[in-house]
This record gives sequence, structure tokens and C-alpha cells, in this order.
Amino acid sequence: MNKDQRRLVQSDPFNPPAETQVITDTDEQILSVLKELKISYPNELAAWTGFSQQTVLARLAFMRVHGQVEKVEIGHSPPDDLAARLPQFWKQGLKGAQLRRCAWHRIVDHGAEEKK
Repeated sequence: MNKDQRRLVQSDPFNPPAETQVITDTDEQILSVLKELKISYPNELAAWTGFSQQTVLARLAFMRVHGQVEKVEIGHSPPDDLAARLPQFWKQGLKGAQLRRCAWHRIVDHGAEEKK
């Protein structure tokens, strides 16, 4: 994708923003961190990328709409990618309900969908 395709395109006031925007450099940086961490939440992504939490939340919402990332629902047991990171969070003092309430995101594995 060239630089012109990645830039944020001015919205047509008659179209929803998601229909007129394309992937941005900001999105690519967030995706790069998600690829490295496997699973993350907005505050952590903001800290790693240097973007504001509001920017990260807006770009995650955009990328969810376009199937690039997914929000992960946490039940009684954490998914494997989160379970692998739990000791790291415990060292930071995060545990229990603090971790369950986070808006966890990960990159969508399109290869897994094709195998179904």
C-alpha cells in the first residue's frame, strides 16, 4: 500500500467516516505492537505507541469494523495469548477484575477463518 493509499482521506459529509477512510500510519503502528504483544488493551497500546488513548480507541474501532482486529471477550478462563502474558501483568500489580475489565484486542487471524 503506497503512502497516498494509507493517508486519512477527507470524509464526504454524506458517507459514514468508515467508508471514506483507509489504513493510516497510526493503524500500522498499532498493528505492529499488537503483532508483537499478541493481545493488548488500549492503555497499553497508547503507552507503547505514544498515541493518546482516544486516538488508540478510535483507530481500534475503525480496524474492528474493517476486520483487522477483534475485541476479545474474557470469560472465566483467559485465552491462551492472554494467559501467556499474565505473569507480566501480575508483576505490574494488575490482577483479577482489573484484567477482566480491560478491552482486550488482537489481530484477526484470517488464515484461521479460511481453514474452517
